[in-house]
Amino acid sequence: MKQILIALTLAVATATFAQQKLPLRITVETKTESSQNVLQRPKATQSGNVITHTPRVTQTTQLVTVIVKIMNMGMTEAKGLDVRYVVFGQERGSDRLQLMKQGQQTLDFKSLQTQTFQTEPVEFQKSDTKFVTGHFSEHNQRLGMEFRGIAIGVYSGTNQVAVAYDPQSLDQSIRRLNIPDIFNYTPPAPERPRKKKQARE
Repeated sequence: MKQILIALTLAVATATFAQQKLPLRITVETKTESSQNVLQRPKATQSGNVITHTPRVTQTTQLVTVIVKIMNMGMTEAKGLDVRYVVFGQERGSDRLQLMKQGQQTLDFKSLQTQTFQTEPVEFQKSDTKFVTGHFSEHNQRLGMEFRGIAIGVYSGTNQVAVAYDPQSLDQSIRRLNIPDIFNYTPPAPERPRKKKQARE
């Protein structure tokens, strides 16, 4: 098994003034660290008249961190702002989002001040199965979860004063989840497996 390490930083600048009640400018930078394992190498083996084709199988693990920058573009201070974020993933081959991480920060802003914080890292795993010998491309598989984006909501008390999505299309995808307020959503706790009762003799 061979491991290939890749370090990649992808900067995405996103400015939004939609649904703003305070003059805030929100930008994000997504940092991704990836490692790839080759679990199986492709080959074709022959035994008599039978040829067996083995696909290439790789597994990729991505650790995604988002750096969030918020600038107060107003001329007055803004204290005690509650910044909430939600990181989303998406199954490969699906258009349905999956909530991966929630977090929040409390920040104070002076006039024209920029505050920066970093989200907790989120791990995404995916695998690729690909036949490179023979004619079996219909059996290729792309499985696992990929980073889809981040939603950021800024609150003063219970009032939302700013919101941003990266990418912008994430807003519509979140609406399809039918969750009234994604920033105040508590995912259901996973069910615990029931213990089997032991038979008495």
